[in-house]
Amino acid sequence: MLNVRNGGGLSMAHVQKFSRGAVGGLSSHIERKTKNHSNKDIDTERTHENYDLCEKDGDMTSRYKERLDEVHCLNRKDVKVMADWVVTLPEELKDTSPESQKKFFEETYDFLSERYGKENVLAGVVHNDETTPHMHFAFMPVTYDEKKQREKVSAKEVLNRNELKSFHQDLDNHLKERIPHIYQKGILNDKTIGVDDVATLKEKSKEIEQLNKNMDKKKRNLNNEIKKVNNLEGKLKNVYDTRKKLDEFENKLGKTILGKRTMSSKDLNELKKFVTGIQKSSVKSVIAAEQLEKQNMDLTKKLESTTKQRDLSDERKKELISDINHLEKRYERLQNQNDRLESHLTVADSKLKDLGYDRSKMSEIEYKGHLVMNRLDEGIKPRNEKVAKNWLGILEENKNKKLINSDRLNQAMEQLQKIIQKMISKIKDIGLSL
Repeated sequence: MLNVRNGGGLSMAHVQKFSRGAVGGLSSHIERKTKNHSNKDIDTERTHENYDLCEKDGDMTSRYKERLDEVHCLNRKDVKVMADWVVTLPEELKDTSPESQKKFFEETYDFLSERYGKENVLAGVVHNDETTPHMHFAFMPVTYDEKKQREKVSAKEVLNRNELKSFHQDLDNHLKERIPHIYQKGILNDKTIGVDDVATLKEKSKEIEQLNKNMDKKKRNLNNEIKKVNNLEGKLKNVYDTRKKLDEFENKLGKTILGKRTMSSKDLNELKKFVTGIQKSSVKSVIAAEQLEKQNMDLTKKLESTTKQRDLSDERKKELISDINHLEKRYERLQNQNDRLESHLTVADSKLKDLGYDRSKMSEIEYKGHLVMNRLDEGIKPRNEKVAKNWLGILEENKNKKLINSDRLNQAMEQLQKIIQKMISKIKDIGLSL
């Protein structure tokens, strides 16, 4: 389950997945099929104010069974066959008119039905008989299995991590675009956080804590360096004091008759000690200066490395943004293509019904046979010899079982045989040239 709590915008939005055994109970709760509710917040005198935005025939259970017959679903008790998004009315809309509140739920319903497929919607019931108005958007999590060329139930693929992370931002953008006169503050602000983001936040908090520790350490090191610089300034002052001291010694020197300077043994020993002290200090200063120079070079290298990493990070962000924009455009094109295909399929089903044929009763091998023939008709060829032989096998099985018996089937088989022969010849020619 994914929860989002917000003090200003959307109070809560969460999704939950359900297995077969929970469908009946969920249907009873959402559609208020019983008067004895375990939820004491339900005001039965206001239940008549509830409404379902899904305009399909039947109730939730019948819609579920009808859709389940159309898609592939593993026969296991733990398979999640239904999901339910609960979207609560934002705080800012609680005091608005019933019409404005309904408009919010209608736009949210449109967003959800487009996102998860109108054919998969099972209910869009708005509850006005509880403490806060909210909508139950129940749907079957269906995706297309490219490998097996069929629709299948898979909540894991439909409600994956990326989907849950992008959901709220996408809904927020949709509502701000469609009903800006009603919906203004938005569902997202600095108080909004999803449970998937909590782990990330904790991880980032650890990183921030570590960065703070590193920063404190660097501050301590910097203070030490400042002390060293102050010491160097003190040493510079000592140089001045040293010069002054030497002048004092020079003044103490006496002169012989020949003009040579003389010094008492006491003053000479004092001068030796003084010079030795200067030499030791000088050596220490040189070592300290060398260490400071090395540290300065190391810090410079780290700064350059950090700058490069930052620049690369910015460049990578630009690449990711470009990739996202590209994927969004591609998704939009695929969505439009899917809408056209759905329209074609609806017309085809209607025509088949006129002819007394029910597509839902078609066997899987016959379905695959028609799919192969349609691909060949549209100029789509198998990408390699293995796929071509697989397609040919499907058509041969249909012919042997007399599921499809038409000139079109024979023509498709002949076309595949020619394609396979060309592929084999091409491989032989490549072998000979080598």
